[in-house]
Amino acid sequence: LSYSNKQVTGKIDKERKAWADRTKVLDEEQREASYKGSAERRLSVESRKDWKAYLKKASITYSGNQEIIDEITRIKDIVDYSSYFRKELSVSALSEIQSGIDEQQIVAILKEIG
Repeated sequence: LSYSNKQVTGKIDKERKAWADRTKVLDEEQREASYKGSAERRLSVESRKDWKAYLKKASITYSGNQEIIDEITRIKDIVDYSSYFRKELSVSALSEIQSGIDEQQIVAILKEIG
């Protein structure tokens, strides 16, 4: 009976250890997923904030170019809702616009945003 109890207890201990190990793995996976989601969220928030600041400044800078103003107005309406601003592509587009390109290139880039 004592030998049988040791075998059962040993099996239960192995199962508990396996369960604890699996729990640790799942916790780590959840932490990594949470961090990744958090990083994406930060990118999205920062991108939208940067775009809003740029659009505000650009509406003054390009007040003489009605085509740019129309695009700025359109983008102001969608910046909070468009998935475009959740992607790295929006950050690179903003950097390109701010790099000092001419007005026709700015219009072309702004028209691609949607």
